[in-house]
Amino acid sequence: MPGEHPRLFFRTYDLPALRARAATADGAAWIGKLKTSLGGGEALRADLNSFTIGDAFGFGFLYQLTREQKYADACRQAVVTYMGGTPNKGGVGEYNWRAPSGYMDVVGPSVSSVAMAYDLCYDGWDEGFRTMVAHQLMTYQCPNAKIEGWPTTGDVVTLEQMAVTPPGDPGTWTFGPTVAGAGLVTLATMGDPGVDPAQSARLLAGVATNVERVFSEGWGDMGGFYRMAQQGQIVATGGFVPLMQAMRVALNKDYITDNQGAQWMTMHWVFDLMQDPKDTRPRYPDRHDAPSLVQSFSHFGLRAEGTFWQGFAAVRDDQKPALLWTYQTLNPEGGPPDYPQHAVFAFLNTPVGLTAKNPAEVIPHIMQDHRYGLYEFRNRWQDQNDILVTALLGGASDEHGTTSVTVWGFGFRTTFGSMPLDTARPRIAHETFVASQDGSGVLSVAGSSLAVDFGGTSGADALLAFVGARDDLNVDNMRHEDFGPRASSTKVMLGATAVYVMTLQNGIAPTVRVVGDTILVGNQAIAWNGSALVLTNMNP
Repeated sequence: MPGEHPRLFFRTYDLPALRARAATADGAAWIGKLKTSLGGGEALRADLNSFTIGDAFGFGFLYQLTREQKYADACRQAVVTYMGGTPNKGGVGEYNWRAPSGYMDVVGPSVSSVAMAYDLCYDGWDEGFRTMVAHQLMTYQCPNAKIEGWPTTGDVVTLEQMAVTPPGDPGTWTFGPTVAGAGLVTLATMGDPGVDPAQSARLLAGVATNVERVFSEGWGDMGGFYRMAQQGQIVATGGFVPLMQAMRVALNKDYITDNQGAQWMTMHWVFDLMQDPKDTRPRYPDRHDAPSLVQSFSHFGLRAEGTFWQGFAAVRDDQKPALLWTYQTLNPEGGPPDYPQHAVFAFLNTPVGLTAKNPAEVIPHIMQDHRYGLYEFRNRWQDQNDILVTALLGGASDEHGTTSVTVWGFGFRTTFGSMPLDTARPRIAHETFVASQDGSGVLSVAGSSLAVDFGGTSGADALLAFVGARDDLNVDNMRHEDFGPRASSTKVMLGATAVYVMTLQNGIAPTVRVVGDTILVGNQAIAWNGSALVLTNMNP
């Protein structure tokens, strides 16, 4: 209904439950963290060097919980301060209202932060002020700073362009947050007095089209992203996941149910994150920005913080126990929220009364992203000795022609063979694939074949075999770590075919021997049929 607020992340009828949660120990703790992130939480912070673009939203949430006018007034003051030129966090200036100064991914959050505050304090502001804010949102424009595909530096970027005709590639980190920013503005203002309904309809249609482009050209169906994991994290946390939540609350449009890839924007972290014995932060495989093919999970700054706090709202209920297990076990967010909006999302979205479940009880041990040919094999979710093997056949990679298979185990990682890369979108499906429930599998494509065995019959925790190019041996040492005696590798011949074999184990490595046309490792037998490796003992 026109003028009905809040509408983005919860509705008026949700408030009794939210207030009840605020009265619990857990809820009160999150409110305390919110106030800390606001510099006290009772009035606009005196030190504007610590001002954030989420301050107004944080005060708006406190207003909704308490209906105390002082919070609506503080929200208004924060909006006036921000729109008057005060940037985020000590003048760094990337995120600001007048002229966001980074790549275009900063523009979406810069404008939507006002829309989110407007939604919460609509009935706490006088008509003249809220009408002014709505007008400023709907006529928003800023000078372009820098990004390929966007107008020349200094040219004007408008809200309509952000929603309807954003240039650039949906598979990069800038497109999704831009569209999400325009979408949140549209959802927050549509139908309100003084807002042109024809403009709102045009913007909403454009946002819907470009959301689909992000899902068809950016995200895969199981969490693969065209420019790989780190840029996908920026897209998700930079507004795309909150937009999914707002679409469901405001329009009853449920992307999480309708599009399998939507929940895997967040759930892929459950599969990818591994404990790091050298760091308190978990780490994960990344295919674009890391020459070592590995990144430590970043939870600092607007581009990274809030991955889980926001993501709990973008995952199916049956998958949340596994996400909660990862959140509790690996502590990926790394501490209390630094930004008020993330404290709010943590309060709204972190499950209450839910029992965490080991991911092995909830999701498969093999993740196959069909769009980009990202294959990941994991033996378990337990500790730093977990083993994860990844292979990439498509998407944008800093490796050219071929991409390295990565092997993680006992906290270390290395590369093991190279698979041919197909950069078409979607990647042409031309591989053969056999999978087992325990994470074992065989992947073959264009003469290369990878076999992964977690079944234990070999006498090792993991047995790997590979046929194909070993371009991974030519890369720098940043991609290899010393497993010591816990890894053993050798090259054997099956006729004229070279087969590379690796075992990972805590004890003595099992013997690898060739008997006729078969490789024997313990009680596991490996054969070559001319196009693919075959594991004789593999569970269904």
